[in-house]
Amino acid sequence: MQREVERNTATLEAKPPTSSPLELVDELVHVSKLTWANRITLFRIFLIPVFVLCVMQAHDVPPCRYLAIGVFIVMALSDALDGYLARRWAQRTRLGFFLDPLADKLLVMTACVLLSSDFWPGPRFPNWIPVIVISRDAFILLGGLMLLLLTGTVKGGPSLLGKATTFVQMLSVVGILLNNHLSLSTVRASWWVVAAFTLVSGV
Repeated sequence: MQREVERNTATLEAKPPTSSPLELVDELVHVSKLTWANRITLFRIFLIPVFVLCVMQAHDVPPCRYLAIGVFIVMALSDALDGYLARRWAQRTRLGFFLDPLADKLLVMTACVLLSSDFWPGPRFPNWIPVIVISRDAFILLGGLMLLLLTGTVKGGPSLLGKATTFVQMLSVVGILLNNHLSLSTVRASWWVVAAFTLVSGV
């Protein structure tokens, strides 16, 4: 059994899954067949509206500020957990291969936009942070769509630099959420680190 798990994991690492959109949709609609890793990823996506609501109420209902922090930390930890389960239990699937980075992008983009708006009490992200983050992800999405149109399939997955960028972005979001416990200079420094990673990983 252990050898089979190692063999399946090695195969997925050596050759990323190739899937058509219909295959991914078919895998998604069969909920009972979803792996635990994919269920956790979907749970992370479903928590995004809760995070949005908490941030939007942070001005009028101060406890929502801390709820937003808690919800975001849970989502960030779930990102690490679903990846661990996928590797540990050989649950890497075609759906998870695309769903996990999509969940990360939705989470980071939503957080950057909200935490640069008047909904958040402040300090906030400068407006150019969500512009850079969204532009980079839109560029990647456009490239994926072009590949899909030209070849009929989508290959590949997040690179090590891409994963590092997501980690840095999430860390910076936590810094904004905890801004009243961190120095402003530390928070501002994180903006430039995010900008550097985001721009380089998008090239």
